[in-house]
Amino acid sequence: DEDGEGVQVLTARQAEKRPHSTREIPVVRAQPPAIITREDIANLITALRSSNKTLQQQGLRITALEESLRSKKSRSRSR
Repeated sequence: DEDGEGVQVLTARQAEKRPHSTREIPVVRAQPPAIITREDIANLITALRSSNKTLQQQGLRITALEESLRSKKSRSRSR
């Protein structure tokens, strides 16, 4: 609304959703960085290669399916 009523309604709704009692939660201090080993990196590379292979296979399946659908459409149009 131009008179600002819509803004007031939204603010009231937001106020209703807020918890009535809030308690401060202390921030957990940052942990020291974890040590990453060569084995961790090797495992990560193996997992990424596997994911990449799976995605490539899915891409080929999608391409084949799209080509199949295109050929069916062109056959139905030529009739």
